[in-house]
Amino acid sequence: PTILIVHADARVSERLQFVLSGAGLEVSAAPDNDEAISRLRRLNPDLVLIDLGLATAEAGEFTAMLKDLSLGRRIPFIVLSDGPPAQASRAALEIGAEECLSRPFSPPDILLRVKRTLERLEENRTLVLSNAALSGTVRRVQETQDETRRSLKDRVAGIQSIVDFNQAIDPGLDRGEAQRMALRQLNAMFAAPGACLFERSGPDSAWFTPASWQGVPESRVQSLRVPASGEFLRILISAGRPLRIEEFERIPGTAWEAGILTAAGFSLAAPLVIRREPIGFVCLSEQSGGDAYESADLE
Repeated sequence: PTILIVHADARVSERLQFVLSGAGLEVSAAPDNDEAISRLRRLNPDLVLIDLGLATAEAGEFTAMLKDLSLGRRIPFIVLSDGPPAQASRAALEIGAEECLSRPFSPPDILLRVKRTLERLEENRTLVLSNAALSGTVRRVQETQDETRRSLKDRVAGIQSIVDFNQAIDPGLDRGEAQRMALRQLNAMFAAPGACLFERSGPDSAWFTPASWQGVPESRVQSLRVPASGEFLRILISAGRPLRIEEFERIPGTAWEAGILTAAGFSLAAPLVIRREPIGFVCLSEQSGGDAYESADLE
């Protein structure tokens, strides 16, 4: 620890330096306010010993700096007094000192007070660090709980949407209207402005083409087609789950399909499989506001 002594009496300063440096402490001394301020900024000491007269009069600016946080922390100080102990202690308390030492003071008493103050400060620092670590742990736990609650809420909402959709399906609906209804449901569930269903254009067709769409201009999708035997569909079907289309742009043999779907404004593709047989896939555009699809959305 570094100790700064501020005292106009050179003999007092020398005696204090001798006692404290002999105990293994780094010690520096300043005879007046200006030098004390200079050394304070340069050394940023752990503790200051200052004459009570200087602390309350000439060095008022200096003691104000000790209590300021501009140096990154409050620097504790002990006052040294030649006056009556009771009066000196009261004055020290009023200006925020940790301790008050009244002359004549013995070397053992000086060391005891200084070490006790430093130990108390170290305990306080350790407590502050422990509290900060605990606060960080509590914050992380709260964030995890909040994320879990949000995820659970999203899943419940998604399940409820599916239930609502199934209840709304009318056996009397024709195929096209049922498809459009499903796509509208997707638009609402994921805040996706556009959705498109791709199916084979015929039983033996070599292409998957748009069968129905919502929120997408017809001019943007009517010419789209994806090869049924292409690498894009093979990977999508084998994955058995929704994939971000940008992932395909890095896979050899899929860049063309990924490019035309991205150019049409789509960012997500989900396979449709019945009894292990691919019947098509659905593409969704970017979410409103440009948000990326999260893991919960993909699930």
